[in-house]
Amino acid sequence: MAKFMSEKGSTGDPLAPAGVSNKEWQGWTALDFDEAASEDFYIAGRYGSAIGKALAVRINPTAKLCGQMVREAMKQEYRRTGAVCG
Repeated sequence: MAKFMSEKGSTGDPLAPAGVSNKEWQGWTALDFDEAASEDFYIAGRYGSAIGKALAVRINPTAKLCGQMVREAMKQEYRRTGAVCG
């Protein structure tokens, strides 16, 4: 099951999301596909796939946004304090 869900999440095939008809996915955005893939990778991770666990976090739109916000806040703090980053 872990391997199947990892492969399902990585196909990029619009028919991959379970329970979604062809007419429904035609209106999907890239964000919708990312969310569906993230869910598939999450399930793969729950079944023991290390790759599934890692990709569930990496592709998750919320995690991406959070990471971007943290990076931006750190850059601003470094600029404010004059600290050297990296």
